[in-house]
Amino acid sequence: MRPERVQRFRDEGSRREQRRKAGRDDFEPRETPYVVKRSVTIRGHRTSFSLEQAFFEVLSEIAVQRKMSLAALVAEVDGVRPKGANLSSALRVFVLGAVRQREDDGRSHGSGT
Repeated sequence: MRPERVQRFRDEGSRREQRRKAGRDDFEPRETPYVVKRSVTIRGHRTSFSLEQAFFEVLSEIAVQRKMSLAALVAEVDGVRPKGANLSSALRVFVLGAVRQREDDGRSHGSGT
């Protein structure tokens, strides 16, 4: 790495640390990955998917609620996704459906009917 790039890297790190210490750890898109790629083994082969952190957290919660591993839940979604559909997209649609179902269940229990 060229010296000027090393210095820029150090400067960015120190500015980040200064913001953190001052309580101004501002959101900076280039520092926060929107999508994270993860790998799991399903049905004996390694596969990967890319999800935003919010989707991944809900997917993990669903796995815990169902008392199953994340890999098993991903395999379940993988097994029912339409042919040619992207696994990451299928996982997002699955999470969205689960969140909608949770909201519907909450409304029906809270409506007093």
